[in-house]
Amino acid sequence: MGLERDLMAKMTIKGLDEYAAKLQKLSGGEADKIMKRAVYEGAGRMADKIRAAIQALPSFEPSWQGYKKPIRGVSDTQKRGLLNGLGISQIQNDGGFVNARIGFNGYNGHVTEKYPGGQPNALVARSVESGSSVGLKTPFVRPAVTAGKNEVIKIMAVEADRAIKDLMK
Repeated sequence: MGLERDLMAKMTIKGLDEYAAKLQKLSGGEADKIMKRAVYEGAGRMADKIRAAIQALPSFEPSWQGYKKPIRGVSDTQKRGLLNGLGISQIQNDGGFVNARIGFNGYNGHVTEKYPGGQPNALVARSVESGSSVGLKTPFVRPAVTAGKNEVIKIMAVEADRAIKDLMK
């Protein structure tokens, strides 16, 4: 047994300490920061795609008294509400899955008896996306997400690669 110990090879590699330290950084809190930054970039681009889809929605300013059913699109007031209410949630790390949600918040300026503070933007978005008793289904979120998905994945990969390369310098 003592003889085997004497025959074992011993190797010293210089210059790997710095590389090992950088890898250690990446395995710590830096990895989470890189993933969050990549998701933030992707979510921002996807929000831009959805914003463009909102702007492309057919719009009108009806006299809400006696409008004809079914309507297609949104009123100018609802469109402004959707554009102003579109946002990105805080980036979260849920058990190793870094994510952000894109959605609608707040109220538009169309005051009704039922909504004296204005209509909820999330309700308007859902009714336009899926249709309602008075409005035709006019999907705008799903097509934007489908069309932008591959581009957003590439953007997140590029951002993560760039951040890792910066860390490794």
